Amino acid sequence: MKEDTIKLMFTDQLNRVAGSFQFGLGFAISEVKSGSGESQRKAMQYSWGGYASTAFRLVLSERLFQIFARQQVPDSNDLADKLFGTVYNARHGLSAKSL
Repeated sequence: MKEDTIKLMFTDQLNRVAGSFQFGLGFAISEVKSGSGESQRKAMQYSWGGYASTAFRLVLSERLFQIFARQQVPDSNDLADKLFGTVYNARHGLSAKSL
């Protein structure tokens, strides 16, 4: 892939027509926060959620990713969210409740 193509993938393609929701070429773009006060960390997250509770997340600055493949209908990403929060915070020595 060309470098310009990769940059487009990580750039909002909706131009704010969907309010604060951002979407690149293939996945949602959002900020993930952990911790609080002076220990709070922020990073950009690129994610995708699919049918039957599948999920993908990528936090480039933290060199962290998650591929969650679970077959549950109706779908719910609650377990994937909790697992990602636990891993992300544990990596920084923070409480799992802070994400």
